[in-house]
Amino acid sequence: MNKENSAFKPLLLLVSETEPFTCLDIGLEGEGETALNSMAEVLKRIRERGIEILSSKGNYRLEGGAFEADFLVAVKGGEKEASQIAEDLKTIRGVSHSSISDKFGRICYSKRLFPIDVFGLRWILMGPANYEALLLGMKKILGTQIYPLAFRKLGNQIGKNIYEYYIKSMGKVESFDFAMSFLSMIFTISGWGIVEQWGVTQNGIEIVFRDYWEVQLFQAKMVEDKPRLLIGLLEGFFEDLLRREVSADVLSVEKEGKSIKTRAFVRFT
Repeated sequence: MNKENSAFKPLLLLVSETEPFTCLDIGLEGEGETALNSMAEVLKRIRERGIEILSSKGNYRLEGGAFEADFLVAVKGGEKEASQIAEDLKTIRGVSHSSISDKFGRICYSKRLFPIDVFGLRWILMGPANYEALLLGMKKILGTQIYPLAFRKLGNQIGKNIYEYYIKSMGKVESFDFAMSFLSMIFTISGWGIVEQWGVTQNGIEIVFRDYWEVQLFQAKMVEDKPRLLIGLLEGFFEDLLRREVSADVLSVEKEGKSIKTRAFVRFT
């Protein structure tokens, strides 16, 4: 399987609480059962050396009959013995890569998987502080009159981009529910929030989001405003999906236990 054409190549991180520890960065390729046997043999070899496996984390992909996996294995001890293990693992059939992983403090990560690849496109992750700086910083710079329009327009383009991802990955619009499932997946893997439910009425589409990031940020900072990016995103996505003009708005924002529920409505115009 060609990594360049893989549909989803996400970030791979592993955090260990035990010191000292070293992480092994391992890649596997092969047919389904053969690759699984290779994985089992990797773990067996490590244990046979008397090395304690602290934790492991992996990404797995299956296309046709071909199986591909990348995983990090945290082992107790320093790099010297781990390097010997990494060399030994290269002799196992199906192991396409074996080395000491990159490490910072208690975090192991794999530069080998850079960049993050989703549907053949590079994705860039930003932490909460960066989103806060972007959203609240631009709100301060643009002012109360320009900010709502600017961020709605920005959201609109994001929504159109998501629709483009949908067409590139799926090839065609299978059904409305299929498109909604795709949108739900994008929100989840992007960390934007959970699309909890949706329904179509005569006048439009009602969608319930759980823990949408823009709303969470506003509530944490006690900012009273509508999530302009979300409103624009919904308009951009559904305008292209439905091939008609729509107008989105937020109906309500409510706390439900530790979660925040945002009800939005996309109106047919």
